[in-house]
Amino acid sequence: MNVEKELIIERKRVYGDNFNRISGLWTDYLGVSVSTEDVCNMMALMKSARIEAIEKKLEHTQEEDYFGVNEDYTRLQHAKNDSEDDRDNYLWIANNFAEYRGM
Repeated sequence: MNVEKELIIERKRVYGDNFNRISGLWTDYLGVSVSTEDVCNMMALMKSARIEAIEKKLEHTQEEDYFGVNEDYTRLQHAKNDSEDDRDNYLWIANNFAEYRGM
C-alpha cells in the first residue's frame, strides 16, 4: 500500500473533511447507517472498479505506436497510478480515521 499522507493533508486543506457530510447524505439516501469509515471503504471500492476498467483498456492499447510512445497508453497508465494512490489513501483513512482527523 502506497499511502501519501502529504497528499491527504493537502486535499483535506483544499476540500475540507467531507466524510461526515457524505456519511449523512448516504445514510439518508440508503435508509441505513453509513459510517465515515464505510464512506472511505466504499470510495476505495469505487477506485478499485476504476482500476479494473483501466487495466482492461490497457490490455487493448499497445505500449508503443509506430512513432514511439503511445499517448493513450501513457495517459491510461497515469490514470491507473492516480487511482491506485487514491484507493490506498482512502483505505488508510478508513483504518486510521482518528489520525486523519488530527491532521
